[in-house]
Amino acid sequence: MTGRIRAALAAALLCLAVFPFHPASAAPGQVVTRFMGAEREILQPIAATPTIAWAPQLVFQPGYYSHNGLVYDLTRPGHYVFFNPMVNTTRMTVAAGDPVALLSAAAWLTSFGDNDERLGGESVAAFVARMSTKARTSKLRLLCGNTIELTIGALLAGSGVPHRTVRFLTMETPNNHVDGHIAVEVAIAGQWVLADVSLNTMFRDAGGARLSARDSVAALASDGFSYELLAVDGYAIETAGAYGFDATGYAETMLLTDADRRAWHRRIFQAVGIDRLDGDGVTRTYWKLPAGSGSRKAWVEGLSPLWRVIPAAEWDAAFYP
Repeated sequence: MTGRIRAALAAALLCLAVFPFHPASAAPGQVVTRFMGAEREILQPIAATPTIAWAPQLVFQPGYYSHNGLVYDLTRPGHYVFFNPMVNTTRMTVAAGDPVALLSAAAWLTSFGDNDERLGGESVAAFVARMSTKARTSKLRLLCGNTIELTIGALLAGSGVPHRTVRFLTMETPNNHVDGHIAVEVAIAGQWVLADVSLNTMFRDAGGARLSARDSVAALASDGFSYELLAVDGYAIETAGAYGFDATGYAETMLLTDADRRAWHRRIFQAVGIDRLDGDGVTRTYWKLPAGSGSRKAWVEGLSPLWRVIPAAEWDAAFYP
């Protein structure tokens, strides 16, 4: 057997190993997976009539859907991926207003990176539309700010779930590379709950209750919290492509373990700011600094003309009445 024939045979066997054919499926090689939080489930086709048609969007109502000639039960909230190397890959989210399902979908749709960042001069609406189209067939690489823009614009907007943008800043010595972070809060059963979509996590206290942004700061400082995973991505990377080398080691740090993430969150989640649309039509970020950090007020407000540091009691009354 010649070397060329052996190579061709090896390639064919590799294809069969990676993309096995399933005799029971009318669409060879199709794998349909439902993701919800850290869970993964392989779905099988069912004998039923589709009740809801496909549409060019990311979020769908629960129902029975046909894909590549097969029907699937998509009645439970989750993020669904239809993979068939012979046809295409499709991603969709079934939520029916379930805030955790929407946040989990955002985490499964994105990884921390800068490959798909918003283009210069591109409006938020145009960015969300462009990324929504790409996200239907592939995963996105976004930094935290644009991850939250996509989460809000493509998943939370129109869902009926109250939500708001939350920002964090370290009060330690700035390294001018990784000093802050952007996340989102959603209202669940009338309570605000924080989600760090970029790092695939929500936060729970010692009793298992989900934490708000305000309460997460105190829980992180005392290490009195646990993570609830929105997705299992394996790793997250602070990319250096846009900002240069970070001598402190936070750039390109692989946050592989629970301890890595805890150390990262404790450093960054110290001062907390929440975006609010004011009566004059301008969205401003109002900041609460931790006790003993009053000297950092000028530094925080110098980072943006739309940032305001206000007293802790006033901040609590404004955002957690």
